Amino acid sequence: MKKDDKLIPIDAYLKDFNQYLESNSRCIFSAKFGSGKSFFLSQFMDTQKNKYLFIPIYPINYQVSDNKDIFEYIKRDILIRLLSNTNVILKDEVIKTSLLLYNYFDNNKCDTLLDIFRLIPEINICGVDIKIDKVSDKIRDLRTKFKKYKEKNKTESEISEDFLSKFELQSGTIYEFDTISQLICDIIVKYKQDNEKQVVLVVEDLDRIDPNHLFRILNVFSAHFDRYTPSYEEFSRTNWKNKFCFDKIITVCDFENLRRLYTHLYGPNTDFNGYISKFTSDSPFRYSLKSDYSDYIRNHLIDKDLLKYPHLCNYLITQINQIPYINLRLLRIHFMDLSARIIDTPIPLNSLKGYSIKAINDFTKILVICKLFELSITDLLAWMNKSINSFAKDEVLSLVGSCWLLSDYFDANIKMKLKPGNIIYGIYVSNDERLNNETFPNCEIKDSIVEKFRMSSENWNNSAFISGLMFKQLGNIVSLLQEIIVLREEP
Repeated sequence: MKKDDKLIPIDAYLKDFNQYLESNSRCIFSAKFGSGKSFFLSQFMDTQKNKYLFIPIYPINYQVSDNKDIFEYIKRDILIRLLSNTNVILKDEVIKTSLLLYNYFDNNKCDTLLDIFRLIPEINICGVDIKIDKVSDKIRDLRTKFKKYKEKNKTESEISEDFLSKFELQSGTIYEFDTISQLICDIIVKYKQDNEKQVVLVVEDLDRIDPNHLFRILNVFSAHFDRYTPSYEEFSRTNWKNKFCFDKIITVCDFENLRRLYTHLYGPNTDFNGYISKFTSDSPFRYSLKSDYSDYIRNHLIDKDLLKYPHLCNYLITQINQIPYINLRLLRIHFMDLSARIIDTPIPLNSLKGYSIKAINDFTKILVICKLFELSITDLLAWMNKSINSFAKDEVLSLVGSCWLLSDYFDANIKMKLKPGNIIYGIYVSNDERLNNETFPNCEIKDSIVEKFRMSSENWNNSAFISGLMFKQLGNIVSLLQEIIVLREEP
């Protein structure tokens, strides 16, 4: 597998899930929405492709259909997946044992559920990664082979037609095992014989299904998995295995969310464990990378300009990790280009007429993070107040930077002026009207924009009075920034 340094390593999880799958024929792969489970499964299928043939289907669109139709859609999706696989070859043995599917095509030209040609465009719309031309070629080949076989076996053809007529239009019922079902079963059995691989059905994207339809759709799947009274034709092909002879079935969902929905819909006294046992022969495999989030945020997601504030980064990461609904998807979206989320409008200064500070700076990036993750500004200010008196004073002083100059909006005694060489100094007018000049040499002015204004511990100690006044206005500065800066929802 190709390595990507910007991804959380999942090799250990892949190994664990491989062992889990080897031990269970029915599995639930449980992970929260947005936790990267689709990526994990795609990597797993790629690493295990020499051992398994995976047949993933996505039942999200089934929710608008009746139960009868869902039975047919399941067969359609499985058949399309099989035919699209380059390693699945339609051999004469399969054609012979599939009861002349050609008759089915001939006799059901208007059947919109099972007419493969008319359903092929839907596969593109759903975004399934299938090469349609290969499916079409195989279907044409299928029809040709059936036609040739029918011409060679007139008697057997008549028997098959009589057999088909006895199904009494039972497609879409729990007992049906029509020619499409037989064909799927025969293709899978022949494939396993020729390739010595196990075939795995993967039922994906259950988290996207409306809760009002979720269990209805799951019940249809369970009717395929638990087959207590199969017909003779089905038993002869499956030997009491699941309907289509899959060796293993993986159901992908958020198990805990599924439990909560079941309890909400059917009451707290219902037996969820008994219901879910249809889909798993063991406890769910719970997949979560949350323990890796801290390093992932620090090493790959957070703005590089903010890494020079290690104490602050630790504080933010701790707060983010405590968010119950946090997942990889949100982390990637929220940390994506913080600067692009800020409307870059210079913020005019009060006493330094004609001068402004940049709206995009380290402090406003922090405020963007707090807004996106809904972190408490009150808690952030409390942390900064604690830090200014102890372990991270220089971080806080440097972080606020040029935004300290906004403090004169809120205290008339604080004035800012320029000395020759563009050195900013503050003037405090005391009660006895003595002027106190406190210089802040660590500043950089380009044109009319104050780009850098750095108070340090030395400034703070030497100019403790005016620096203290400025710090008292930190909450007001934050409120002002939040009013002035308009945050885009997405970069």
